[in-house]
Amino acid sequence: ANIGNGLWSSPVYANGIVYQASSRGILNAYNATTGSLIWQYNTQTVDTEVSAPLVDTNTNTVFYGTITQLISSSTDVGLPSPVYGLDAQTGALKWSMIIPADEYGFPTLAFNTVYVGAARELGPGYVLALDIVTGNVRWEYFTHSVWGSMAVDTGKGIVFTGNANPNAQVLALNAQNGQLLWQFNVPNSSGDTDVGSGITIGNNGLIYANSKNGNTYGINESDGTMAWSTTIALHYDFSDVSSPALSSTGVLYVGSTDTNLYALDAATGAVLWKVSVGAGISSSPALANGVVYFASTNDTFYALDATNGTILWSFTTGALSYSSPIVVNGWLYCASSDGQLYAFSL
Repeated sequence: ANIGNGLWSSPVYANGIVYQASSRGILNAYNATTGSLIWQYNTQTVDTEVSAPLVDTNTNTVFYGTITQLISSSTDVGLPSPVYGLDAQTGALKWSMIIPADEYGFPTLAFNTVYVGAARELGPGYVLALDIVTGNVRWEYFTHSVWGSMAVDTGKGIVFTGNANPNAQVLALNAQNGQLLWQFNVPNSSGDTDVGSGITIGNNGLIYANSKNGNTYGINESDGTMAWSTTIALHYDFSDVSSPALSSTGVLYVGSTDTNLYALDAATGAVLWKVSVGAGISSSPALANGVVYFASTNDTFYALDATNGTILWSFTTGALSYSSPIVVNGWLYCASSDGQLYAFSL
């Protein structure tokens, strides 16, 4: 599907539909098999930052946020930014609200609540908990800017998120009221050390996060103490940081701006193997059927054998991609800054 504008966010799938946001504030819904356009919602904004959409199949609602961003070095003039709740089947507007922010993180859904981070160029950022049906704010927690995705442990009722400098952290918040349970301080956090990756929850009592200082951290979910740290880059050169992907066999896959995809032992952080693709990887990997998929800044999608890193196939597009692929029902979907949404039958 050719959307015509650069695609920076990741596609989302639900009930036979793939949702993709463009950099011009447009959300498109496509038939997942044919790629035909089902509906389009145009926010009538330009020069925007966008969050990836989120779909709640229980309430048939798509959550989507846009930011019209006008920031100078001395004054934060980011305009109040609307977020929308749309009918997932038709694109009809259910609700909208204004959230002052310069950037959003990737939203996460649990307990009929949308959890999303917000970043400000000047002033504090925050985590918001929004009612998925009405858009009403259930609670907010003020912290440093939050622009990565967060994770929810639904069994324990905990929301995990990273935040930005100064003194970047990983936070654990009570999902019901936003109370701070613990915080992990990135060691020697100075300069640009944002925890910009999404948080990945393991099944071994650990959670995982990447910092722009070039380290991947294994953190104890119970108290926020560090279990291990592995350096995978000298420092992230891009604002986008790859989020870890965890396999059922206990292997953590992480992309790096040093051109390598790393496979780490999720329990210890030991490097099992790494493979260079010749360009930085800010895309977060996707796993399916023993294959790890990701995009690189050399305009190429890759499929690697998850056991040893052998490159199985690659596909070159017309532009670089920071978008993270998804694999659903034997199809791989990935977006590119050339304005194309690509679908591969696996």
